[in-house]
Amino acid sequence: MPRWISTTNRQPRSLQLGRTCMPNRSGNVAYGKPTNQSGTHREYYSSQGVDGILGNTSNSIQVCAHPKNPTNNAAWFYVDLGSVHQIFNVTVYNTHDKGGYDRMRRISIRVGNTSDLNEQVECNFHHGVVVAGGSFNLDCQTSGRYVSFRRTDGKQVHMVTICEFVVIGRPLAKGGENILLF
Repeated sequence: MPRWISTTNRQPRSLQLGRTCMPNRSGNVAYGKPTNQSGTHREYYSSQGVDGILGNTSNSIQVCAHPKNPTNNAAWFYVDLGSVHQIFNVTVYNTHDKGGYDRMRRISIRVGNTSDLNEQVECNFHHGVVVAGGSFNLDCQTSGRYVSFRRTDGKQVHMVTICEFVVIGRPLAKGGENILLF
């Protein structure tokens, strides 16, 4: 499966500086990175949300992450990028399963330098319902190490299915600064 999932945000593949061409390292920076979620429904672990596998109508429920909060509070999920990254946008893919798709609604996307979602800053919010097999894409022009997803309210707020959590961004130089030399 390819590391990069195509999105509507088209980032240049390289940056031309004089005679030197430097690769632009933007892409799906969440792919294969460590994850965590509010709880696990059956054996559907958080790592399945960043494995590059979207599934289809016959198997999406088995290849997706299923955050389920055992305390009936809002379900959440996050990816640890390992270092501070410039974030451009986040795309979240919903299950094809018609029995659970309508739980993908009222989603807060948050970014921060700690895994505590309450200390992260909301960078965007998706209000509507995502149809079965659908996705939503939100601009998120910020930087941080952790990128998270949290349901805020609605039917079965403690559960959701995330078939893929794509974060388009690039690593920042040490110290968290984005340095361009001209």
